[in-house]
Amino acid sequence: MRRLVRAWGLPSLAILAVLLIAALLLQTSAQLDRSIGTFGEQRQVLTSATLLRTGLGEYQQGILAYLRTGDEAFLGSALSNYDDLARQLEALHRLARAGEEARTSALITLAAQKLTNIAQVIELREEKRRDAMAEAIRLGESSPPLDTLMSELDAFRHALEARLSADDMVLKSRLGTIFQMTILLLVLAAIIALTLLYRKGRRTRVIPPDDALSESQTALVSQEKRNVFLQDSNSDLRSSEENLDVTLNAIADGVITTDAKGCVTRLNPVAERLTGYSRAYAIGRPADDIFHLIKKLDRSPAPSPLMQALATQRIQGIANPTILVSQDGSERDINDSCAPIHGHDREVIGSVVVFRDVSKDYKIQQDLRDSATQVRTILSTLVDGVVTVNATSGIIISANPATERLFGYTPTEMIGQAFRLLVPALTHGSDIARLCDTPTCLATDGIGNEVTGRRKDGSLITLDIAVGEMDQGGQRYCTSILRDITARKTWERELQETSAKLKEAKAIADKANLAKSEFLSSMSHELRSPLNAILGFAQLLESEDPPPSPIQKANIEQILHAGWYLLELINEILDLALIESGRVAISLNAVSLTDVMQECQAMIEPQAMKRGITMAFPRFTNPCLVKADRTRLKQVLINLMTNSIKYNKPQGKVSVAILATAHGRIRVSVLDTGVGLTPVKITQLFQPFNRLGQEAGTEEGTGIGLVVSKRLIELMHGEIGVESQEDIGSTFWIELDTHQETEAATAPEEAAPIPGPPPMARTRPHILLYVEDNMANMRLIEQLIARHPEMRLLTAPNGKIGIDIARASMPDVILMDINLPGINGIETMKILRCDPTTAHIPIIAISANAMPHDIESGLEAGFFRYLTKPIKIDVLMETLLLALEVNPRSRVVAIIA
Repeated sequence: MRRLVRAWGLPSLAILAVLLIAALLLQTSAQLDRSIGTFGEQRQVLTSATLLRTGLGEYQQGILAYLRTGDEAFLGSALSNYDDLARQLEALHRLARAGEEARTSALITLAAQKLTNIAQVIELREEKRRDAMAEAIRLGESSPPLDTLMSELDAFRHALEARLSADDMVLKSRLGTIFQMTILLLVLAAIIALTLLYRKGRRTRVIPPDDALSESQTALVSQEKRNVFLQDSNSDLRSSEENLDVTLNAIADGVITTDAKGCVTRLNPVAERLTGYSRAYAIGRPADDIFHLIKKLDRSPAPSPLMQALATQRIQGIANPTILVSQDGSERDINDSCAPIHGHDREVIGSVVVFRDVSKDYKIQQDLRDSATQVRTILSTLVDGVVTVNATSGIIISANPATERLFGYTPTEMIGQAFRLLVPALTHGSDIARLCDTPTCLATDGIGNEVTGRRKDGSLITLDIAVGEMDQGGQRYCTSILRDITARKTWERELQETSAKLKEAKAIADKANLAKSEFLSSMSHELRSPLNAILGFAQLLESEDPPPSPIQKANIEQILHAGWYLLELINEILDLALIESGRVAISLNAVSLTDVMQECQAMIEPQAMKRGITMAFPRFTNPCLVKADRTRLKQVLINLMTNSIKYNKPQGKVSVAILATAHGRIRVSVLDTGVGLTPVKITQLFQPFNRLGQEAGTEEGTGIGLVVSKRLIELMHGEIGVESQEDIGSTFWIELDTHQETEAATAPEEAAPIPGPPPMARTRPHILLYVEDNMANMRLIEQLIARHPEMRLLTAPNGKIGIDIARASMPDVILMDINLPGINGIETMKILRCDPTTAHIPIIAISANAMPHDIESGLEAGFFRYLTKPIKIDVLMETLLLALEVNPRSRVVAIIA
């Protein structure tokens, strides 16, 4: 070394070193320039690939939306980016880096095929060839698959991003080298300058000032150039670093880079958000601690693609489906690609992973799959046939399994055939389109038009067809729902026949019911007429003067008891018959329970006292109104109370209670201390003529009263029930709706009699006229009136004679039978009322026609009273006295019997 220094001299060697370092610095700077240029080109390639990938993604979303909804607006949006996609593909082809011809060529070929398909779709859309356009879309989706192209683009972008990271590290290394060389060059220049100054002083050799100044200026200029070059290089490096950061921060994917040991060196914001770790925390830590993956299927740890890329020095893809677990424990489905980073000597200096959150994409894909599965399942499950046809050509596009079962054809035999194969009447597509425009086909009840279908075996079936229209790909399609109604039509015919038979049967039943009603009315009349004589004469014998002997009185009581019981039985049977035939008239009004209960108490307490039964009735502090028919309600309550007395224990007790329920109703309960009922007897309680084993007892009864009571309560929209325990007693109850009025109903005031001339002093007995064709009834009234010397009785066997006698004798009161030979009692009464000379005479009807409608008709006709046979003598006499008190010249009085 010393020899070299002596031979060359220290300044010469220093100058030589400076020149050598300067040459290396220039070479390194040139490499840095080339690297910066390459880095910029690769950034442009990455930008083009990213834009191409984004455009294809938007196209895929638009195509999927169009295929799912048929809305061409999605298709237009998807095709609008075609020109941009073509420009990005051209830029990618132009900027592709040498040495990647195979991969770039394959990628460009796939993208070019896809763009060719898109251009074809655009052309067909402009020509409005919707069928061909839809077919082109389907072909484009299958060859090559868009997902394959997207995957290739993602892999290409990830490789570019990895290479950019590697180039970034190379740039940093070269900048460091340049900086070191520059420092060394400055040091050597300083050494040379000091050495020259030192020698100059020792040799005392004077250097011309101009030469020294020239050398110094040359050295300074050279150094300034180097400094400017270094500053430019550093600026370019910083700009490249900033551009890389901007690029990584702008892309929508997460990016993580590591060094050769697998520790994190870079983390973009998207990666921070997805992993949950900040950049400051993550840098320098093992990648596995930041990028934590698990398998979605079995939730076992997934291998790290970063470590695999470092180990294999090859690009690694993620094992789908894979889940990224962030710092807070949240999970995301991701898709990624990982590549090793190579230095300038091709050694692996790190790895880079690019990943994205595909949870929404997976959900959309899953929703699409689920929706398609649901549609397929629904179509497969439907019992109706569903056929989709081209509305223009009438060609069958699809058919569900029910259609195959309905017609017997396989899908291959139906698809592509004309719809007339199934429905011969629809020979053209226009026939099907016409059905789409028929309002009945779109009715909410699903009923459409009836058509005749033909099965594969040639048999004909009747179909109900409903057609709906839809547009897909610019084509008009009709979906037909076919329902086999052959069996229903058969049932309808049978139903019509059955309905006709039912109408005929109903007419026969109505006729029989009318005959039954007429029979009951006739039987009522025929039974009451002899009963009238039996009970009437028995009442006369009972009231004879002198009175009958004790034995005679006992016999008469037996006759009266049996007669009145027989009358009660007749009334109950008639009531039940009327209820069963639906001919009972119920008038629901506001009825005061206070008044009804007082009337029941007056009627029941004497009967209870005879048997030693204690009665307890409720006390009313406020008015209590219910919705009911007053007469029928009283009938039901008397029946329940009578039964409680009849079937009670000796010295027993009957309590009547009234309670308001929570449902706005009033419950009336009748409690007794009788023998009670078993559960079996309770189930038989409301059966006609079933006395629950009391037939052999001493108590009389028919077993009809409770049945009638139940029917009447139900007609008043109420309920009736019983609760009973053996040897303890029973509670019969009824429930009726409460009336909303706050005050008790008051009975309507009777019309005041029209004032007439004052009565004249009577010097003759009252004249009564009795029009009756039954001689026994006539003799009964004759004997009854004979006991009253103040009255004289005239009789007539028919209506015509009655009219003549009335006009001749001007009686004070007329007793009129209804069923008279010739003209009946009502017509006779109307003739007398139309005659001014007899219009003032009160007319009392005494009739065996005791049906409710008979009584109503008589009252409406104008009778003063309507008494039914058999008559009660005391009631008849009270009615006669009431009629005689009325001024006979001011109004017509009628007594109805």
